[in-house]
Amino acid sequence: DLRLLLLSFTLAVLGLAESRKLVRIKTKTSDAKNAGTDDEMSYHLFGTDDDCYIARGTMNNPGDDYQRGAVDVFEGTDLGPCDYKTFNQPMDLIRLGHYGSDAWIFDWIKLEYSDGTYQYCDLGGNTVIDDYDTLNIPC
Repeated sequence: DLRLLLLSFTLAVLGLAESRKLVRIKTKTSDAKNAGTDDEMSYHLFGTDDDCYIARGTMNNPGDDYQRGAVDVFEGTDLGPCDYKTFNQPMDLIRLGHYGSDAWIFDWIKLEYSDGTYQYCDLGGNTVIDDYDTLNIPC
């Protein structure tokens, strides 16, 4: 029956949409002079249907993160409670928190999901955050 086939297809599509989980965050530090930082960051992700907070110091790979010209990849335990969290709708913004006096200049933040989709969040490149400030970054 065609109606049963359409219903099955609709349920399958809805099921895929509901399984959209955050699996990775990538950051791109600017190539500008003194762009890198050794300070800690926090990430508060805000979506239409949910939010999630990654505390300062949680996103920490072995070696130096947030260095000039580098793309850093954070996944698994680096994402804290946001690791593999379901977001049915795209993120609206990230509230980035900076903890220290060593400015970070970044180009973009990329959110990657389990269904292969992704979002770039940025303010046009060469964005500066410094001195215990917070910054709202649209996605």
